[in-house]
Parts: sequence; structure tokens; C-alpha cells
Amino acid sequence: MHEKYLDDELYFFGESYRGCWGLCHIVIASYLVLFVEFIKIVLFAIVLGDSDSPTLFYVIILVIAALLACVGLLKDNYIFLWPYLILKLLEAASSFVTAVTIFVFMMAGNESRNFLALTVKSRYESLRYDEAVGVALLFFFFFVLLSALNAVFVQTVFRCQRYIKRKWMAKYLFHRRNHYVSYFGK
Repeated sequence: MHEKYLDDELYFFGESYRGCWGLCHIVIASYLVLFVEFIKIVLFAIVLGDSDSPTLFYVIILVIAALLACVGLLKDNYIFLWPYLILKLLEAASSFVTAVTIFVFMMAGNESRNFLALTVKSRYESLRYDEAVGVALLFFFFFVLLSALNAVFVQTVFRCQRYIKRKWMAKYLFHRRNHYVSYFGK
């Protein structure tokens, strides 16, 4: 049963372990995801230089989760990928719900569109009504894009987590079999 685990190179580098639409190995794809995530964090910090405390708390938690994911990839430990996966899954779900809410407010009628414009104008006071509706539409597209990007991130890192777990289990079974053979013979 465990003979397929003997050649580690063949078993863990097949087509089922490709990421980024088949362009690279799933671990390299996860490194790329984390690199893009760190770029997102830096851009987020530059654009929102002075933010409120919940946003800063979220950025700190995101940096910690991304660093833990990097450690998990470097040390081949799948446990360290869970905080990043959970955080990205929550971010994908919340951005999708926000996009749906904006879409519903845009389509529901004049009163809800006025409320949406008023909400945008409360943050950006120099906007007129039609500009505020346009900014709300841009927010809708931004949250749809963010939701799709986070879904791709979650899918890639989750596949890498499964890969690391299977690789760890294959090594464990291989070493256990070797110890069994060394103690009891064939």
C-alpha cells in the first residue's frame, strides 16, 4: 500500500500539485500568494496612512497570519497555515457580503440609493450626489475583485496545506515502515 510513497519526488511533483493555473508547483504558488499579500498590506498601509484602531488591528493580525503562513511553508508545517486561511476566508466572505449589500442598495430604488450616497458622502464630504453614487459603484467593483482575489488565495493556500499534510504523512508512514522492517524484518 505504501510503495507509492517511496519515490518522494515522483509522488509530490505531479500535475495534481500545480498551482497558479498550472504554471508552477503549489508551494511556489503559495509563496507568490503571500508575496502578493505583503504587497497588498504595504499598499493598504500607504493608502490608509492614518486609520482607525480596528483597521490597524486588522492589519497587524493579517501581518502575523501571513508571517505564520511563511513559517509554515518554510518548515513544512501545515498547522501554521490555518490562521491565514481562516482570516482570508472571513475576508472573502465579508467582502462578498459588502458587494452584495452595495448592489442591493444600488438596485432597490431612490431611497436606498440616497442612503448609499449619504453614507459615501459622510466619509468623503467633498463629493456631490452623482459622484457619491459613482464612488459607491467603484466600491462595489472593488469588493467583488477583493472577494475573487481572496477566494483564489484561499484555494491556493488550502491546496498547499493539503499537500504539506499529505507529504508529512507519507514521510511518517515511510519512516514507520522502515522502523518496523528494521526491528522485525520483512
